[in-house]
Amino acid sequence: MATNKIVLKGSGHYDEGTLDTVISCGSAVELAADGKYDAVVSTQAEALKAGIQPIAIEDALQGKTVDDAYAIGDKVFTYQAVAGDHLQVLVKDGQTIAVADLLVVEGGGSGLFIEAAGTETAYQVKALEAVSPSGANGLCKVVVL
Repeated sequence: MATNKIVLKGSGHYDEGTLDTVISCGSAVELAADGKYDAVVSTQAEALKAGIQPIAIEDALQGKTVDDAYAIGDKVFTYQAVAGDHLQVLVKDGQTIAVADLLVVEGGGSGLFIEAAGTETAYQVKALEAVSPSGANGLCKVVVL
């Protein structure tokens, strides 16, 4: 399901901030000590304890789509999801995701999502479509757990 929106169905809230890194729509971000947003730099274990992180969304006010990345210093628009929301998240290149697979943020400087190994303390989202990004990261429709 290709769409130019990250938030497909949601009850969460929107926010904005300044970026300290380059980020693509659908990636998870976290607020750093300097008051700016980075791709999730926490370890995966720490990121999972915090629940679902804010997701970078398209800057629709300027006519941007999910394919338009943000640069360092840009104002980033984010969405804080709640359980039951439907989103598109950015899945790491090389992952093979099937419908109903559980996904978690990779962490460690990556805001990308990967398939859960089953050893994690929590899961963040469940895939609602199958994707197999090859050669580039790809968006996947998910429901927030």
